[in-house]
Amino acid sequence: MRAFFAQAGDETLTWEAKGGIVHKEQVLKAASAFGNSLLGGLVLGASQAKKGGALVARPFDVPDEPTTWVSTCLMNDAVRPRPSFDA
Repeated sequence: MRAFFAQAGDETLTWEAKGGIVHKEQVLKAASAFGNSLLGGLVLGASQAKKGGALVARPFDVPDEPTTWVSTCLMNDAVRPRPSFDA
């Protein structure tokens, strides 16, 4: 992730980053958008310090332990098929 953060640049059609307050709807929207991609994904806990700059780690605020929260966001057929994710 450090190597990716250093060279990432602006968000593209294959990835998106969220830091700070993250809402369930943002996770669902990203999971749906990247559902047909083997290359894409959502990075939680990072954002750009400036446009075109490297990504920096930025804590994100969720109401539960992050892995449990993301899993809960994707439950109950919210996104089908359920995407894989890693914490």
